[in-house]
Amino acid sequence: MKRIHKRSRRSQLGFSLVEILVAAILTVLLAQATAAALRISVQTQNRASTENSFENAIVADLEQVRAINRNLCRNPNFDRTATTSPNNLSYGPFGDCAGTIFQERCRATGTTPGFGNLLQAQVPNFTSQTVIVNGQTWTISRQTLVPDRPLNSGDAGYAESSQSVLKVRYDLTRGSTTIAPAFVTEFVPDAVGSCQG
Repeated sequence: MKRIHKRSRRSQLGFSLVEILVAAILTVLLAQATAAALRISVQTQNRASTENSFENAIVADLEQVRAINRNLCRNPNFDRTATTSPNNLSYGPFGDCAGTIFQERCRATGTTPGFGNLLQAQVPNFTSQTVIVNGQTWTISRQTLVPDRPLNSGDAGYAESSQSVLKVRYDLTRGSTTIAPAFVTEFVPDAVGSCQG
């Protein structure tokens, strides 16, 4: 005997209206969530790109200042193996610090400015750069300052002045709006470590 299988009527009808509505609602919700995630991703990427261009401009300039700092009053004949002066001194009365000027710069007394002033004079001008933040164009600028305030008398050899520091400040400006300071750092020239009280 042959059995005849009857198919249920339900399997022949397809999806019900409720199932289609639920699927449509879920599809719309997933599409909205995906669109929101993409929008946030694009915003984050733009913000990161802006921050990177701002940071890259500053880092490039700071590396230039560091290079000048390392070579300030540096002994061109420095030899780590030398045991006698002057070749065993990495910094001292060389170049812009020849003769007694080195110790005068250590104290920044009289007419000889300190190492911070010397570094400031040798740092090249900063060319203002523009970055785009949230679709708005901002300008990066740099200011340098050598503080001229007394330090504690206990600071080895620097009681007269603090002109051994170069403060570097970067600002972001758009029209009359300024974010100041956007970034600040200080340099103590390497030569300062060779000053003697």
